[in-house]
Amino acid sequence: MTKLLSLCMIVKNEEKVLRRCLESVRGLVDEIIVVDTGSTDGTVEIAREFTSQVYFFEWINDFSAAKNFSIRHADSRWILNLDADEYLQDVDIKKIRHELENLPQSESTAFILPIYNFTGTLTSGKILNSSGARLFPNHPDIEFRSPIHEQLYWKHGELRFLEYPLIIYHTGYLEETKLEKNKSTRNMSIFNDLLKKKTLDTYETFTLANEYMIMRDYKKAIYYYEKVYKKAEKRQDWYPHCVERMITAYTELDRYKEAYALIEESVKLWPGYSDLHCFKGLLLDKLGFYKEAVSELSQSIEIAESSNGRQYWILSPNNGTTLPYSKLASIYFERYKDVSKTVYYFTKLVQSNPKDIKHLYKLVHLLTLTESVSEIVKFLERLFSHTDPIQLRMLLQMAITVGHYELSQYYYSLYQKFNIELPPVYMMLHGIIQNDQGWFDKYFSQLPKEDCNNELAARAIYTACCVWKTTAYMEQFAVPNNLLKPVEPLLKQVISGTTLDEAGEFPYDSISILLSEIFKVGQYDIYDWLINSFPAHFNKLANLMGDYFFKQNQIELALDYYSMVLVKNELEAQGYENLGILYLAQGDIREGLEFIEKAIELLPTKVTLYTTYCLHADGEKRARYKELLFNAFPQYKGLPFIKSM
Repeated sequence: MTKLLSLCMIVKNEEKVLRRCLESVRGLVDEIIVVDTGSTDGTVEIAREFTSQVYFFEWINDFSAAKNFSIRHADSRWILNLDADEYLQDVDIKKIRHELENLPQSESTAFILPIYNFTGTLTSGKILNSSGARLFPNHPDIEFRSPIHEQLYWKHGELRFLEYPLIIYHTGYLEETKLEKNKSTRNMSIFNDLLKKKTLDTYETFTLANEYMIMRDYKKAIYYYEKVYKKAEKRQDWYPHCVERMITAYTELDRYKEAYALIEESVKLWPGYSDLHCFKGLLLDKLGFYKEAVSELSQSIEIAESSNGRQYWILSPNNGTTLPYSKLASIYFERYKDVSKTVYYFTKLVQSNPKDIKHLYKLVHLLTLTESVSEIVKFLERLFSHTDPIQLRMLLQMAITVGHYELSQYYYSLYQKFNIELPPVYMMLHGIIQNDQGWFDKYFSQLPKEDCNNELAARAIYTACCVWKTTAYMEQFAVPNNLLKPVEPLLKQVISGTTLDEAGEFPYDSISILLSEIFKVGQYDIYDWLINSFPAHFNKLANLMGDYFFKQNQIELALDYYSMVLVKNELEAQGYENLGILYLAQGDIREGLEFIEKAIELLPTKVTLYTTYCLHADGEKRARYKELLFNAFPQYKGLPFIKSM
């Protein structure tokens, strides 16, 4: 075989994502094999733009049969298998091809690649790590088996799997994709055939449990996971994933006792790895044992940092890095109000992934509350190149999103040197920060209609309507349904000065989001005007804005709002909890516990309120609230750390 690498894939109705996949392998693969199993859209036409090797296979409810058909057309030494909703990114083509050329080719060895699965919504930023055998020799004795969630097999024995660091990005688990493709219905029809034939093996039972997890049917998922757990051989490469998903399913079912027992058992099975310590820390955090959570999460990081090149994870390297960093930042910020440690862990997150805009935003927002612009810039210069236009673009977008006037002006002046402009939505926001309506109008006219599906664009449009007290922007550009859409009728009335029609449910959450956007860009007079436009709803809005400012670490503003509603006896449970957290963090235990008591009275279904109280109280009060906890949550009695509390 003179060719090095073939991409082999099966497709059906993938016109929305296929081009992205095929473009991502340009220059890496020598040939592309696309097998279509019955598309009725433009999939085949797109495939033919990239390859002449497009074949057709009649769908028989069997993924392995279709994939085996595809790989038999390959004419290279190595095969890369991707789905249409997967793609590669930032690939060092020369390095990978050199390594493949020099790898000893054995028909009994295949390579497992890391897979980053985007989950939730398109903008949620949630990622689930997995892996799969996607790179393997082109040999007639290697084939796929199992009608669904197919696996590679070697006809003469067990395949030897090695890891290879070529990351695959997968968007098929996004909520939008799952709704559109209805994959679970298709997959369940295959599983139902297997169940009728009673041919499910242990691995297929595991994949059936996974399907129920995707469908969020945790009871059925755990039923099948438990079957697998009892029968599976622990050396199977997917066995740790079974354990992880069992822990998740138990947690979702509020069965923390079983989840904790499984973690403790698995720590003994895999000592010296980060994953289980991370999971234990996450579980302890959910139940309000923050000190113990910090200890476990810190241990997961310590294992990773002292690994000296040894693999420190069973499931994902993130379990010793980004996941504990993120949770520790959350605990130190939300529970202990320790800004320095929060900044430390946000910095670790950004160093781990410089493209992590979400945590970069949180980091810079925190710094703007306490540091000068010059100090913030010095700090960011240590993390990012200030001569690279791509990194400068990201920093400018971040500064604009934070809403800081001086910081956005500074990065805009640097960015202009490269004569490159941002997308219109960021330029619109920049205009709002500068209070320059002409600037906003210029870029508003350039905003593509499809960009209104972008939550950031919706926020910019509604904020601009308030700042310049006009309804023109929302009338010119119909914003589709999103978090802010419910404010539109009220905004039109408030801006035009007509009598408010407050029939129906008042959109508290949407109004509070808009208020936070207006405050963030420094339009304080407009903020006061809007919140005072709804006097009948002021107490509820004051609670929400107090919670918002507390979460942003703008404590004085939060306390102002809490004081307003506290004297009217209108403070809500979250406000009482926040005040309790603040006083406990400051060492005022008596006052803090009084606020937590009130929070429990208003919200008796939140377990962390009870555990927080018991961990700070003593004597009769601790005993009384421990009894209340067990009355409200009898399922937690068996947890050893709650028993000994």
